[in-house]
Amino acid sequence: MLVEFPSAVNAVACAVEIQCRMGERNRDVPQDQRIEFRIGVNLGNIIFEDIDIFGDGVNVAARIESIAKPGGVSVSGSVRDNVGNRLDLAFEDTGEPIGLPFYHAHISACHAELGHMEEAQAHTELALKVTPNFSVRAWGKRLPYKSGADLQRFLDGLRKVGLPE
Repeated sequence: MLVEFPSAVNAVACAVEIQCRMGERNRDVPQDQRIEFRIGVNLGNIIFEDIDIFGDGVNVAARIESIAKPGGVSVSGSVRDNVGNRLDLAFEDTGEPIGLPFYHAHISACHAELGHMEEAQAHTELALKVTPNFSVRAWGKRLPYKSGADLQRFLDGLRKVGLPE
């Protein structure tokens, strides 16, 4: 499910409310029958076309969602900074920040996955400018994916744009 909000505060408040209500719903449900969502929230540029929403902001949100725990909410640093102390929440830093090379690597892999090789190559070049020793193997060890399938899809995207192994 993809939802657009007018503010990061509204998006995070909604995400937390959904997870709280799902937790209540699942309280008396056997573990193997529970429905548990992972929610990722990002603050970024998006494009509306007809009934579709896409763009870098959506791609990054999808990647952030993939590192959320079942029943959890993961947010980008820009969302955390934007929300600040406006909500009664505590943010937990789960590891190294997803910085500029990581951002460009994700965007590159997404574009490669979609067959947009020119855009993928442009983001790969930006990642290599910031991190010259950028390679598939090095990034495979650092990525915060919980799902092996998500990690493999990301690494395959990097290979498609010709990143060294």
